Amino acid sequence: MRSIPAGRVVAGLAAAVIVTFGASACGGSGGGHVDKAKLVSKLKTDQTYKSMNSTQLSCVADVIVKYGNAGDINDYVNGKANGGGGIKKSDEKKATKDLESCVLKK
Repeated sequence: MRSIPAGRVVAGLAAAVIVTFGASACGGSGGGHVDKAKLVSKLKTDQTYKSMNSTQLSCVADVIVKYGNAGDINDYVNGKANGGGGIKKSDEKKATKDLESCVLKK
């Protein structure tokens, strides 16, 4: 079986997170507390994250909470939206780097 290079996986994952939680010129704050366990459960149902193990999903959830807007994340978790408007444009590179470390976790 041929493996997919980690860089391609990270690029795809980063793009999926940015699309799901959006890129915003001003986002990244507000919206209250995010229940990480609920976020991980929601990610498990998302086709994008189905191949990830629980350690990787927990790490991805940490990155989403770190860089995302709590209100947008909670809307996603509660099925009210597909995300959007939550990750600051200036944080995209840092978020991508953090996601890379998630993908490489066993």
